[in-house]
Amino acid sequence: MAEVTEQIVREDPKIEAYKLALLASGKSLNESAGANRAKGNYLMPDYKVAGMDPNQISAMQMGEQGIGAYKPYLQSGVQSLSAGARTMGEAADVLRGSDTRNQYTAAQEAMNQASQRFTPQMMQQYMDPFQQGVVQNTMFELNRQAQIARQGLASEASARGSRGGSGYAVMKAELERNLQQQRAKTLTDLYSQGYGQALSAFNNDQNRMLNVGQGIGALATGQFNIGNTMAQGLGALGTQSGNLGVQQAAMGQTAQGLGQQDTSFLYGLGAQNQKQAQAILDATRATNTQRAMEPYQQLSYLSDIYKGAPSGSQAMSQQAVAAPSPFQQITGLGTGLLATGAAINQAGKGFGV
Repeated sequence: MAEVTEQIVREDPKIEAYKLALLASGKSLNESAGANRAKGNYLMPDYKVAGMDPNQISAMQMGEQGIGAYKPYLQSGVQSLSAGARTMGEAADVLRGSDTRNQYTAAQEAMNQASQRFTPQMMQQYMDPFQQGVVQNTMFELNRQAQIARQGLASEASARGSRGGSGYAVMKAELERNLQQQRAKTLTDLYSQGYGQALSAFNNDQNRMLNVGQGIGALATGQFNIGNTMAQGLGALGTQSGNLGVQQAAMGQTAQGLGQQDTSFLYGLGAQNQKQAQAILDATRATNTQRAMEPYQQLSYLSDIYKGAPSGSQAMSQQAVAAPSPFQQITGLGTGLLATGAAINQAGKGFGV
């Protein structure tokens, strides 16, 4: 029968005891963790997120309340711009109403008439309508006076008895000459007086037309200046109202921006507080995790130590041979027991046992 040898290698019994105790501790920890998990109690603490800081909540509320804060300013700006546009329209109406070009044309026509020269063709236009009657009455009176003079001369000549003489003829001719001279002088004076009156009336008419033209021109100038001044004032007022509308709209934008800046600043403060609170939560969880894992770390630490610990070994050999005789069996068994005992003693000495 073939010989069979079996060899068993073991560590130091104390090391094996430590390792078995380590395995037992690990098993106990795992069983305890499993039981806690079954009850909903987990080994590792839950992750927690820090809630929003009151400043953040206030900032968000302010942000919501500040939405559309520019609208009142924008509406006021639109109203001011509309008022400015209406005022500018009124200024345009006033300026159009002060258009005095027609008046200036009338004034120019009057001035042109005033600059005309007096001509004989105009005399009849300015003659006294009663002058002709005055001339006729005057001539009638002259003729009557002449007739009286003639009769007186004839009576005087008859009284003297010289009516048919040459002296009477001379006196009559002289009388007629004087009558003609008187008639011519009277007519000349009358017509000269009429001419002077006509010329004076013409000059008066010219002066009147000149005054009318100057008056119309002055009135037109005054009206234009007043309208222009009013239009400029209304235009300036409209411009100021429009600028005010633009400024009001800009104030709305500024107010909106400042509100957003306050909101952002307040939210930033809250975010810093939230970050600090989150850091505290994270540190607390890390601490609790460290405490929960401490037993496992100790086991791992011991495991690392045990891995590096020196190990003694002992070998046990067993051989299978052909069945000996009863004597040989007794003899061989005794020899094997002696050898085994010696090996165990030797191994024990190596571990200090």
